[in-house]
Amino acid sequence: MADLPKTAKAAVLVAPGKFEIKEFPIPEINDDEMIVKVEGCGVCGTDGHEYKRDPFGICPTVLGHEGTGTIVKMGKNITTDFTGAPLKVGDQIVTCIIPCGECNACKNTPARTNMCEKSGIYGLNPDDDIHLNGYYGEYLFIRKNSTFFKVNGMTLDQRMLVEPAAVAVHAVERAKTTGLLRFDTTVLIQGCGPIGLMVMAVVRTLGVENIIAVDGNDNRLETAKKFGA
Repeated sequence: MADLPKTAKAAVLVAPGKFEIKEFPIPEINDDEMIVKVEGCGVCGTDGHEYKRDPFGICPTVLGHEGTGTIVKMGKNITTDFTGAPLKVGDQIVTCIIPCGECNACKNTPARTNMCEKSGIYGLNPDDDIHLNGYYGEYLFIRKNSTFFKVNGMTLDQRMLVEPAAVAVHAVERAKTTGLLRFDTTVLIQGCGPIGLMVMAVVRTLGVENIIAVDGNDNRLETAKKFGA
């Protein structure tokens, strides 16, 4: 786009407990890449852990993976999102992982990119020559073979909740494989933070009404009651 700036600012976690605002060139893209203008990003518990002590050893890094934004530049080989929905400049997206394309899972189960043995995640990658690798910046660089989804029509708040909602859905789907989760099951949810409440909402969609919520925060417990606990 003609109005795309030459540089973008990003909050770089340079060491545990220390962010620095830095400015980087917005890189040129090839036919398989995109540039997204970031509109918003949630703060995950993982971001808090990384900020406090860098347990993944990825500093310096641009954090932020519960994010969303608008495509402002895209390569000609990108025509659809991961589900096959048509995609164009101006569409709003959320991202998932960056599969390696080489491991056993990538080669044999391409529809299950979550099984990739060496996947990258926007917002949890070490710094490199691209720099704009997380949503805690003005722009995000989307790499070849990334998984992303068009989310036009959702509000900004809804788009930022897609990633944590996906976590909750996946957790409940895993729980269902035990054969113990049915509509008449009593479900205990320990912890009523954002993920716990999301799990509660997903469980309710299964018809489960016997939900026990456990938390040490009275405000969270009151919210849990509104969710049906």
